[in-house]
Amino acid sequence: SRLRTMNPTDVAAELTADAFEANADSFSRAILAASEAIASRLATNVNLGIQLLLGPLVQADRQAERSQSRSTWQTDVSSVLSACDDTDCRRVYRAIAISKPGGMGHVEDGDVNDEPSMGLIEAMKQAQERDLIAKNYADGFQSLFNETVPIVQDAIETRGDVLTGISEAAVQLLRKQTDSLIWRKFGAEVAGEVQRWAEFPFDNEAERNRF
Repeated sequence: SRLRTMNPTDVAAELTADAFEANADSFSRAILAASEAIASRLATNVNLGIQLLLGPLVQADRQAERSQSRSTWQTDVSSVLSACDDTDCRRVYRAIAISKPGGMGHVEDGDVNDEPSMGLIEAMKQAQERDLIAKNYADGFQSLFNETVPIVQDAIETRGDVLTGISEAAVQLLRKQTDSLIWRKFGAEVAGEVQRWAEFPFDNEAERNRF
């Protein structure tokens, strides 16, 4: 009953948390369970990208026998991804197909709507030029730990507020690289235009709100 009073984003977050808690030993099973629950309740894709990024991070953290530093966590995530098998691949493919993310299009080899013709990481490597999440799977989350995390951490420390810091970090990251979701859904021209819009002084509240 509580979920019925929540907005779709919060509902998806709750369902994702429940699925990950129940399937902490397998990120692919957790992602599929979350996608199925969200599709059943909301009939729309709300947070597939978040699930795909969180899944290996959660599994690596749960399996760790020590406190995680940034470098050891990244190494453990890479190990989790290296151990992916055909079952993991099928689950992730199914989760993506259920969620129907926008702008995916069709590719001849490794399309998520077909039966997997290659391993999960190999498929992600093929997609890494057009999708930043795929890039993280392809490089063992080095992009996240070595590029994204420092920017987010510095922005939060500078601003002294988590949400403001995350907002500023998002703008900084967009300045560095075109948003792959915008590119997939609306094309390179629109993605480039949005990236140019990000070149504004973040401290200017009017400019920030306009953006």
